[in-house]
Amino acid sequence: MRTVRLPGRLLPRYNDALTELEPGLYLGLSHGRDAVDTTPDDWGFNGPVVGPLDFVHTTYAAELKLRFVDERMAARFFPATGGITNVSTGERVPSAATTLRIAGDLLVFDGRHFGDWTVFAHGRFA
Repeated sequence: MRTVRLPGRLLPRYNDALTELEPGLYLGLSHGRDAVDTTPDDWGFNGPVVGPLDFVHTTYAAELKLRFVDERMAARFFPATGGITNVSTGERVPSAATTLRIAGDLLVFDGRHFGDWTVFAHGRFA
């Protein structure tokens, strides 16, 4: 499985890891760039596939709210001890929920910007 290297962790890369995921709901990030004001070469890079999730909710095309099925998985994607930091407000959230900000038309994940994102179900799950 190919991975995305982020500070302190390796995450499964969207489009490269789909066959190795456990069944569930996921967020896949693609067409990435390092800064909002740069134009990517070709289509940019694939970001991580995030999940499994209970839900993904968009509010006014300004933010994406996520809740993980398992808090331990949340810590893998949003590492912090004692909870998760809400990336929009900087507030500590003591649950498996977090919020990703949308800057212009790009979703921001770990300081990188993605032009495309998709929510998909993988495998059979209830």
